[in-house]
Amino acid sequence: MQNMSPCQSLSGEALFRDVERYAALGEHRTAGTGDLRTSRWIAAELGAAGFDVSLKLFTLQQYFDESTELQIGSVKVPAFPHWFPKPSGAEPLRAPLARLGTDDLRGRIAYLPPQDVGPWHRLDVSQRAQQAASGEALALIVPVPHPSGAIYARNAAEPYLQAGVPIPTIVVPAASATVLAEALASGQEASLKMDGRIDPQALAYNIVARRNASSGGRLVIVSTPSSGWFRCAGERGTGVALFLGLARWIAARHPRDGFLFIASSGHELDFMGARLAFQAAPPPEAVSLWLHLGASIGARRWQVEGDRLLPLEKAHENNHLFTSRLPLARARQAFADVPDLQLTPTEMLSSSGGGELTHIVQSGYTAAGMVGDHRYFHTPYDLPAVTSPALLEPYGRAFGRLITSFVNQEEKS
Repeated sequence: MQNMSPCQSLSGEALFRDVERYAALGEHRTAGTGDLRTSRWIAAELGAAGFDVSLKLFTLQQYFDESTELQIGSVKVPAFPHWFPKPSGAEPLRAPLARLGTDDLRGRIAYLPPQDVGPWHRLDVSQRAQQAASGEALALIVPVPHPSGAIYARNAAEPYLQAGVPIPTIVVPAASATVLAEALASGQEASLKMDGRIDPQALAYNIVARRNASSGGRLVIVSTPSSGWFRCAGERGTGVALFLGLARWIAARHPRDGFLFIASSGHELDFMGARLAFQAAPPPEAVSLWLHLGASIGARRWQVEGDRLLPLEKAHENNHLFTSRLPLARARQAFADVPDLQLTPTEMLSSSGGGELTHIVQSGYTAAGMVGDHRYFHTPYDLPAVTSPALLEPYGRAFGRLITSFVNQEEKS
């Protein structure tokens, strides 16, 4: 455990160090080495803060990527499997490209040009894979026109949550569209290899940690997802850092009050871990506040200047704190000095894009939480540089004030 005062545990510098530590543990896909290391690290830190910690194993089917390669002539195109993957095997698939939706796909590798994708955030890659498979394509290549220009991974969803899409399917950066369009026009053959293993009994952890949970009063619950795509420093790491910082702060500032902390893996697999971990929560009437530390807290905004991106010490554009009606007034007071933050009633929370927070709200809890994306969300470039100590600094203080307001109210009642 880090040796620091209660105030220091929520300082921007301390929070940023934990973001760096989280990212350094590796890629965070559920049940991977980085994910398992992360769960053990979180559990150890909570134990050192005086929580009674349980590591809850759950099993799932998971794909472990060993080699995903796309080559057009001498050009190697960066590629990533769409989840849940269907591997091609150790030998590459070699075939010319055919445009999805217009060309005969039989015996070819289907290609969806960026101009046919539509808005990137509405793209259903799995549905396109079904379309390509119905045309007897061998595989599918999708350049996603994400604002980052990088590979963008989408969360898995039924019916392909634990079963592979019908054909090998990959996503590539939109910039790769030029070489793919040339291959399509010339009839040049593409070589695609998706070599990996499927483990039907992969293991992952949820973490359930209690402090004075049997004290008799209503609890405050704090939750965060712990897994995600790539290093996910801004998407996941900032929430994990605040989760740990608040645990250390609570140990010193609220040593006799009841808390339940939940960190769940399986986020990118339709919140699989949270659906299991949240079963440990008491009913809504026994909880004064459920605080969910979701995605992209304190991730930065970027300014486009020509072909350059300049990092700003300013929060990203989709920066929302969603709150139930009851804590909205308290949230306004607690977060009064947090810049570039929109306080939004949970009634405005998207049923499809609210993640774990949607489930919490629909289950009847008094809740507050952050859900959002940022420029490098779900891409390999979601590294610690997408945030900073200065950007994180106000959030630690604000979440601490919000928790204290509920704890004090419980003590008065």
